[in-house]
Amino acid sequence: MGNSTGSIADNRLLPLADLALPSGPADPHWASAGVVQFRHSGATGDKQLIVNGQLISKSCDLLDGGDVIPFLIGDISCRVEVLAFPGLTGPQVCVRQAVMQHAAGGSGGAASRGGGSASASDNRTVLYEVVSQLGGREFAALRRFAEFDELDALVRSAFKGKLDVSHHLYANVPPLPRKRNKLLTDHYTLEFIEQRRCDLDAYLKCLVAIPHTSKNPDIIDFLGIRVEAAPQQSASF
Repeated sequence: MGNSTGSIADNRLLPLADLALPSGPADPHWASAGVVQFRHSGATGDKQLIVNGQLISKSCDLLDGGDVIPFLIGDISCRVEVLAFPGLTGPQVCVRQAVMQHAAGGSGGAASRGGGSASASDNRTVLYEVVSQLGGREFAALRRFAEFDELDALVRSAFKGKLDVSHHLYANVPPLPRKRNKLLTDHYTLEFIEQRRCDLDAYLKCLVAIPHTSKNPDIIDFLGIRVEAAPQQSASF
């Protein structure tokens, strides 16, 4: 079985649920499932490999047939495999997750994602990529929803209780996209992830458009902006 090489295409989405090898028996220790995204970040130049919204690698340029990239979702061992076998015009990508999952205390049990294990889903982390401009520069960030929630609380706290102009600015803080009950909504479908990402991206763009927020230290930290060790300016409102 010869190896073939494929370039990573920007923003190429590959649905991989139930992808199976056509030759040979399936590996009983691994379950095939997941969605892979290759993204070229214009802000940082990183060529990112993202699985189910989770950043796996920042330097993924070329993949060869037979390549294996291991990673963790919570405490579950996973791997990205590049498959190459006769009949394919190019390499296919497969995300596999360990069927055997060890719970706290060392006990083990079957936890196939295909079987709908709640524990496997609960351990997954989704990172949402948002892009905003400050001072004429574009910044991209990969953050969990909980980090957006924390940022929202910090910014509102900075405005709240202040007099004059700050009170007016507080009223302009956009509402954070509402939380969804995980028991009622699957947070790991591609449709949900993309819709929430769009909502969070719009929220952040509205937030940084408010006067004076570009100096807010919490927003600066959220976007990963490095502050030079020059004479500091007040970031209070």
